Amino acid sequence: MMKIGLVGCGRWGKLILRDLKLLGAIVTVYAPSSDSVENALTFNADRIVRSFDDLLNFECDGYIIASPTLYHAKNMYDLLGKGKPIFTEKPLCCRAEDADLLSEVGRDLIFVMDKWKYHNGINKIAEISQKMPYGNPKKIILKRLQWSSPHTDVDASWILVPHDIAIIQKIFGCTPEVKSVLSHSNAGESIDSIHAFMKVGDVDVVLEVSSQSVLTERSILVVFDKASVLLCDSVGDHLLVHHVKNHFGDKPEKIFFESNMPLQDEIKHFLQYLDGERIELQSPVMEAADSVRLICKLREMSLKV
Repeated sequence: MMKIGLVGCGRWGKLILRDLKLLGAIVTVYAPSSDSVENALTFNADRIVRSFDDLLNFECDGYIIASPTLYHAKNMYDLLGKGKPIFTEKPLCCRAEDADLLSEVGRDLIFVMDKWKYHNGINKIAEISQKMPYGNPKKIILKRLQWSSPHTDVDASWILVPHDIAIIQKIFGCTPEVKSVLSHSNAGESIDSIHAFMKVGDVDVVLEVSSQSVLTERSILVVFDKASVLLCDSVGDHLLVHHVKNHFGDKPEKIFFESNMPLQDEIKHFLQYLDGERIELQSPVMEAADSVRLICKLREMSLKV
């Protein structure tokens, strides 16, 4: 059984703990608040510690970071001395300087939990893009809209945008380049909406994220030479495809895939990696650092508008 040190057990950390226990891991949880202690007890942590130093005193095979975004970098700096793999929730961090340093000192140890890279619907779109049954991809349009956010330490740019950058990286194999940005901020440097135009190779990228939407929407549309492919349900089991030969009113074709639980799958892969299996984890630190730099660029361009 793999021994895991889990940093944080809040709204998302408790789900990570749930899946770790389902997968048979022995978990020591650093739970600094009374709420996180309650979550750790509810989801059957093997050990609960209230100080970070106490966590460092226990030998673990690897660590998972589920603390607030503002603490990610510090937590990783503190853990790197243990010399064990670290799986951190996205984003890697929220400063370009930390992204640069972490990509140097954590090159072989740090990976980011980009769960969309484990989503079978995204994997299917990536397969279509590589095999090109509908010709070349020309455009991808990504929407991630919701009302407000449970996160209080950072704004929507750090919570929503990383998902879509990860999707682009998974489908096209690289990080896009920003061309222009429209945004809205409520107070000072707090950004609640971004509409960005980017490029990844020859493919146009349109990205829209917002924490001011009345309706919740998660959608990924890829336009190819001969068809358009849509994933419109994060928990669904199929893609919708309209061929260019289709007429108005025609029903789209459905391409089915096996519905999966991306969070549990990425944790399973991490445990297998720790156990010595030849598993290639998604989002190594270099790629995750590119994502942070891109978000910093989006924010810089947004706040100049």
